[in-house]
Amino acid sequence: MKATSYPEPSDWQKQLIANAATSRGQIIAAYANIEFVMTHLVICCQRLPEYAALAAKFPYRLETKISTVKAILNAPGPLAAYADEAAPLLDGIQKYSETRHFLVHGSTVLTTDLKGNHRFHHTH
Repeated sequence: MKATSYPEPSDWQKQLIANAATSRGQIIAAYANIEFVMTHLVICCQRLPEYAALAAKFPYRLETKISTVKAILNAPGPLAAYADEAAPLLDGIQKYSETRHFLVHGSTVLTTDLKGNHRFHHTH
C-alpha cells in the first residue's frame, strides 16, 4: 500500500498548529496541577483528626478527587471557612472534565481552504 503524500503546510498553517499545540499543553498542564493540588490536600487531611475518615481512601479519578475535597470542605473543621468560595471552582473543574479528557486522549485535524479559512476537527 502506497503512503499518502501531503503537501508541506504553509507558514501560517504551521503557526496555527503550533499555537493549538501550545494551548493544548497549557490546558493539560493546568488541569494536572489542579488535580495534584486536590490530591495533596486530601493526603494532608489524612493527618488531621477532623478529616481522617473523609480522606482515608486515596482518590485516583477526577470525580473522586472533587467529591472528596467537597466533603472535606463541608465537614466541620478549619477548612470549612473556604467551602463557599471553593464550591464554584470545584464545579467548574467538573464542568470541563470532558474537554480535559478530549485534550489528553483525543486528536485534532486542521483543514484549510484556498481562501485561508481554517477549522480544527476533533476526534476521540
